[in-house]
Amino acid sequence: MGLPELNIILTWRAFSVSDLHPRQLWEAALGDLQVQLARPSYDTFLQNTIGVALDDDCLVIGANSSFAAEYLEKRLHSIVQSAVERVAHSPLEVRFQVVGNPSITTATNAHLQSQVQAIVSDIPIRHRIAGDSGALPLDPRYVFDQFTVGQSNELAVAAATAAAERPGEKYNPVFLYSHSGLGKTHLLHA
Repeated sequence: MGLPELNIILTWRAFSVSDLHPRQLWEAALGDLQVQLARPSYDTFLQNTIGVALDDDCLVIGANSSFAAEYLEKRLHSIVQSAVERVAHSPLEVRFQVVGNPSITTATNAHLQSQVQAIVSDIPIRHRIAGDSGALPLDPRYVFDQFTVGQSNELAVAAATAAAERPGEKYNPVFLYSHSGLGKTHLLHA
């Protein structure tokens, strides 16, 4: 009499990226990125991000501001994508979008709105009527043609001129810092 036959049935299912939870995948990739990147870059742009969604070929990463999402897309996209692909063992696209913690965002917005309202109500009405945007009118006496350019202010004049010629594209916003009487107001009005 022989030994009874033993049948073992093994079921094997291929691993799929969609089996992973986006937060788990992203947290694993963050561990890899933390080692690769300089601490200030990691802390500023990646520390507060989350894995939002994952399908077969794309991981959506949520950033807490449009600036962070844009920076990640333009400057760190390839590094982030490589880290995600290493962790997932699969080629994946990476997309960044702005997300916020709704409870924090709502509470913060309500608090800020009440502060702004209190400040606005303290401003005399004649200052609030300056225009729909609330901006004060520019002084027409201050134009670039009447500004004296010297070696000490060439850079400031160039930045102000570039900002005025292409608003929103270059040097936006413009910050000027100097001692009193050196032309900051003139340049900003021009």
